Amino acid sequence: MDMAVNASDVAFNASGLTPLTTDYIQMYCNAAMVLVGVPLNVITSYYLVRQYQSSTSRIHLLYLNLNLSDLMVLFFYSLTKFFWLFTYKWLAGDAVCRIMKFLESFSFAFSSNVIVTIAIDRLYSLYKPISAESHGRAIKMLGSAWTLAALTSIPQLFVWQTYVPRDYPTFTQCVSQWIAKEDEYNQTSSDGISWRVYSAYHLLIIFWIPLIILVICYGFILKAVIAVARTAKNDAEIRRQSDPHILEREALYLSNGHERLRKAKVKAWKMTLVLVTLYMTCWFPYNTLSWWKIIHPDSYKNTENHLYFLHSLIVLNSVLNPLVYGRINIPCRLVLARPVKKTKKKSRPGRKRC
Repeated sequence: MDMAVNASDVAFNASGLTPLTTDYIQMYCNAAMVLVGVPLNVITSYYLVRQYQSSTSRIHLLYLNLNLSDLMVLFFYSLTKFFWLFTYKWLAGDAVCRIMKFLESFSFAFSSNVIVTIAIDRLYSLYKPISAESHGRAIKMLGSAWTLAALTSIPQLFVWQTYVPRDYPTFTQCVSQWIAKEDEYNQTSSDGISWRVYSAYHLLIIFWIPLIILVICYGFILKAVIAVARTAKNDAEIRRQSDPHILEREALYLSNGHERLRKAKVKAWKMTLVLVTLYMTCWFPYNTLSWWKIIHPDSYKNTENHLYFLHSLIVLNSVLNPLVYGRINIPCRLVLARPVKKTKKKSRPGRKRC
């Protein structure tokens, strides 16, 4: 993910280096993301921890990890980017440059992996509802998400470096090796095969492979939900014809908890669908620009400074995520962890959300 200030894209005047208008836009966008996103995620994290302590539900554990990944994106990418653009040079040294780029890539990869993990968990709970309750399975999947994110981000430690342009000895930047070679040897790094391969690798790991898995998962989920709905409708009609009062008795039976549990599962599937849709929407502009740069770098350079602010949308995903699983999940009373009578006393019509 080439998110660095490019030494070749800086405006100059008589006094030296001058930030571009788009640099200010990026800086303010990242500042806004941090100021809004961090409080939202911290508050959501607080309530998720309380819920997890009360119920030890695996879905709360999954949301906690997604919440953690969102905070990592805001700190390791947005906050770092803000201070970098504010000072307009890299002041932390080569080791920190490589580590921060590793953590930046790790945060985005982990966020994608957790969303995939949630989708797989929803699919598993639909096809194998009994074994899906296993807490250990969720922990194993999350462990795999952490491990894969770390392994796929290791190349960042070798690709990025600090670099000082020949004509500006005080303008130290944290850039990829291709940008450094382009400036130092007057080579066109965007034409290199290695640059294209590495850029495509990053896009596949962070977006396209997770997206393919998400589409497959929700294809199966949608198919199963439609089949179950049709079967339930047909069964209800047959029972109604055989006994007109049977549905009333079933409704009374389900009101004791079974229907509440069914609705909670349906809302969990809907919540996952919203998270996936939000993920696709926020990441699509960045991926479009990145593929444009890979396929036709010359035409991309002509509009790069005008469209670069669209990269901020990937951070918007981390800002909006807690509004999805937080708003739907947090205010819900822990119906499975509390007695039914207490739930009825504390609930108000039109306010309960699961």
